[in-house]
Amino acid sequence: MHVNQNYLKENLLDESKIIKNEAVSDIPQELLKKYILYARKYVKPKLNEIDKEKVTKFYADIRRES
Repeated sequence: MHVNQNYLKENLLDESKIIKNEAVSDIPQELLKKYILYARKYVKPKLNEIDKEKVTKFYADIRRES
């Protein structure tokens, strides 16, 4: 199964479609397992240099706080 990048961008990454402050129910464990297996197989994120720096700084900050 090939994931259409436009579909992801339009439906999953569009912040205007994220519902804020709404109660979210638990995800059944079997569905979560399937999601994780799917993500491991098909999702290959790539970070540009600016994002790498942000992620590095974020994790350094939270490690320092803990």
